[in-house]
Amino acid sequence: VNYEEWSICKPGVACGVRENIDLFRFLREPLLRAFGEEWYDKLEWAAGEYNKHIDNGNH
Repeated sequence: VNYEEWSICKPGVACGVRENIDLFRFLREPLLRAFGEEWYDKLEWAAGEYNKHIDNGNH
């Protein structure tokens, strides 16, 4: 999955920042339709592992 910043999406990105919602969680339904539940579950796991790594001061 690639992420591109488009000017039309700026209000949605700002809302996500304000509400502290990860982009992939905001896009849960379309990602499930495109890739399936097993893929999305792995994404959730990977995000959790990444956040643990970052929370421990690792970059």
